[in-house]
Amino acid sequence: MKYSHNQEQKSLFSFGLMKVAIPEDHELIKMEKEIDWDTMIEIVGKKYSQKTGRNSKSIRMMIGLEIAKRKYGLSDEAIVDQLKVDMALKIFCGFNEWDHPLLEASGLTKFRARLDKETLLRLEEANIRKIIRKVPRRNRYQVITDSTCVEANITYPTDSKLLSKTYGKLVQTAERLREKGVKLIIRAKHKK
Repeated sequence: MKYSHNQEQKSLFSFGLMKVAIPEDHELIKMEKEIDWDTMIEIVGKKYSQKTGRNSKSIRMMIGLEIAKRKYGLSDEAIVDQLKVDMALKIFCGFNEWDHPLLEASGLTKFRARLDKETLLRLEEANIRKIIRKVPRRNRYQVITDSTCVEANITYPTDSKLLSKTYGKLVQTAERLREKGVKLIIRAKHKK
């Protein structure tokens, strides 16, 4: 399959022309701004032929669908259906208009087959580098942890405690059964 990625063509159904209010606090919109899309498209684009075959679906769309699928725990079919109606997902996948090429859910399976372990590590490194650049230099290698000790109402079991508690529960259960009319003999339990 030949690599292709084109977002230059404008449409009457562009989000900008329709004056649609896009919520800036939506998690996909926030993530879309943080991800290094160009580097990711370049890395995955190397898995496609540059010369032969028909044009591929948008690599940005494919990467975006895979990320959103994992984030929301959806199946391939469900995330493709979601792309048809969810404006935030469309923007996350690189579209700025309602009318865009759709794909079959099986296309995601074929796309995942191209992503080997080395490619996934390179994608992760690209985004980690972008995030690290945003962190102030003095905090880049600093880890902040909370080591507050919280008291809990926990008793640590020992064999004798467990046996004693279990025996007590069994005796209580047997006594309840005896009260209901069941004839039981409880050994080692002395009546006073």
